[in-house]
Amino acid sequence: MSVSAAKVTDSGQNSARPRSLLGVRLLQCAPVLLPLIVLVGTGLRGLDFGLHWDERPWQIGPVKHMVQAHTFLPGYYNYPSFDYWLNLLVLAPDAAGSRIAGDNLREHLLYTLDSHAYLLRLRAAYLLITSLTLVWVYLLVLQRCGLWVQALFAASLLGCSWEVAYHLRWVATDGMLMQFAALTVLLASYAVKTGRESWLIAAAAVAGLACGTKYPGGLLVLPVALAAFFGAATGSARDKAVRLVKAGAVFALVCLATTPAAILQPAKFFSALLYETRHYATGHGGHTVGRGFEHAGRMLEYFSAVLFSPYLAIALPTFVLAVIGVSVAIARNWREGAVLLTFPVSYVLYFSTQQAMVVRNLLAVVPFLAVAASQGAGVVGEFIVGRRGGAVRLLDASWLRIAWAGLLGAALCVDASWLISSASSIVVRHNDQFVRDAGQYLRTHSATKYFLSPRVRREMAMVEPTLNNLTADPAQAEVLVLYAREGMRRWHDWPANRRALTQACFGPREVNFNMYPNWWGDDRIIAISRRRAEQIHLHIAGVSPDAVPPETVLSPPPTHRSKQLAPISADLLPKSWALPSIDPRLLVLHAEAEAVIGPLARGPASGGWELDGTACTYVGRDGLIVSVAIISTSAFDLERHDPQSVIILNDGVNAYAARVGPLGDVRLFSRTLESAVIVHVSGNSRPTKTSLDVAKQFASTALERLDVAQELSTLR
Repeated sequence: MSVSAAKVTDSGQNSARPRSLLGVRLLQCAPVLLPLIVLVGTGLRGLDFGLHWDERPWQIGPVKHMVQAHTFLPGYYNYPSFDYWLNLLVLAPDAAGSRIAGDNLREHLLYTLDSHAYLLRLRAAYLLITSLTLVWVYLLVLQRCGLWVQALFAASLLGCSWEVAYHLRWVATDGMLMQFAALTVLLASYAVKTGRESWLIAAAAVAGLACGTKYPGGLLVLPVALAAFFGAATGSARDKAVRLVKAGAVFALVCLATTPAAILQPAKFFSALLYETRHYATGHGGHTVGRGFEHAGRMLEYFSAVLFSPYLAIALPTFVLAVIGVSVAIARNWREGAVLLTFPVSYVLYFSTQQAMVVRNLLAVVPFLAVAASQGAGVVGEFIVGRRGGAVRLLDASWLRIAWAGLLGAALCVDASWLISSASSIVVRHNDQFVRDAGQYLRTHSATKYFLSPRVRREMAMVEPTLNNLTADPAQAEVLVLYAREGMRRWHDWPANRRALTQACFGPREVNFNMYPNWWGDDRIIAISRRRAEQIHLHIAGVSPDAVPPETVLSPPPTHRSKQLAPISADLLPKSWALPSIDPRLLVLHAEAEAVIGPLARGPASGGWELDGTACTYVGRDGLIVSVAIISTSAFDLERHDPQSVIILNDGVNAYAARVGPLGDVRLFSRTLESAVIVHVSGNSRPTKTSLDVAKQFASTALERLDVAQELSTLR
């Protein structure tokens, strides 16, 4: 063979090797597609889950400002600006489409931003991007131990976690931070292992994106700094300092690039940052906890008993595996362990100093617990095989490994089935399935004595009329059953983050109600023990003892009409989160209510809530239940975008929107120029039109009085 021929042959072999190596790596990474398909598939199926309080005002709202003001500054900095750039990018196809169609670009984009189709597209984009966390975790475990089975287990823990799954459907910063955190630590780990500066710079850039997504993401600079220190080519202080400076500069530049308002609008930026700092330091409604040990204890309970599974028998052992994995990671290679764990440890310590605990903030820690749990599972598997003896001496080690892997796989399958059924529950959320499920639950637990709230009692009479384990006295009941919005006087009053808050919950599983009992989305039937109800001072609308109503009477002049003279587009109406300090019991008087619905058994009685407002309840002797809630005009704006709503124009009131429930109940929300209310009519066997007429009469009276009260308040 000639020299030239030999060179050609060697060249061909060398080019074939990278291709072969790439094929092997791709094949090694293929298993991650399985949990990815489960997570993304169920996420897309449950994408249309209804209302989320943050999405339109705090995610889409700043993008509307950017379009209206022709600026790339969102003007809202309680969150950094990375998400707004992404939200604007998702809008880009509509900008191109409007140019092709010849439409007015600004008007077309504003219309699109208000559309339900854009919201679903945005949710899908967030779901797809944040689900990449599974890939980063898979590669991180593969990089650490080289075992694809262990890597698959870590990715599957994330992909089959209900807590992760429902959060990733939200247009919010937390899932995005989670995937940036996992990617930063993955790149930092490569930097430590290879010593290559390119991996370090990439890790610093991604950490900057994380900080530009959510301010506490800035803590990711810590594993980047450790990677710069541990991965230096030489042990000299100068080499380490140079790498630290380079990484820090890249981190800072990317942060500023994602949120340029830190330079261009510093006063507004730092004012928002200070507000959020105070907000988390002082608490948030039912999410308020004590600083330090109490907050840390609540987080520990969440991580150990909730995070990895809705079933305690799966969640707790998985967390134990994570604890084992953390110990092993530090013991086997403390440098790599420090890069892996510095961010989650510092992140948890930081949030434990705050008084607001919202579990979505904890998503950023989840990938590292999954990595640790996979390592713990590997250690336990090695221990089981290594301890063979006695009765199991005849068993081959491979069978023990298969049995252990099968046990872990079975737990993952249970969690995956919960995800699938949860997505299906969202799809059918507008039928009467949940009421019937609640009725079946009451029938099955026939030995337990239940008290039903007015709304639930009326609905059970329709679907389960022969129940004999009910009592009319709450003091005699073991368990209370009610709609969540019939409980408490405000959404703030529900205590959040309590794993065992309810005994059962019947409704769409788009959220874990025990973590978010003040959810503004779809209402649901809950069963709560009387002992727990007493602990949290549960107030049931139309049932619990009521405070004496104020003596003030809001009586408008006979000639007074609502200030809105003619219906106009709701898009042009002013919006505000301000709530009038008016007792809702003053809006529709007892006699006026009886003139509309007949004799009352009780009412107006305080209690219940809708969105951000407070309500009162009227219970008719024929079983009809009407609630009237005062809400802010901004909350009204959220509700009117529900695609299930029907807009109805009416004299003197700008707009009605009504959605008929599965058992004929009507939920009507209405507003004038400055006031907004929601009227809910349920427990009714009358035609829908009759219920709607009842709701209209209550709404008109309530809005008329509310307008007068606000006008008098302004004059004072």
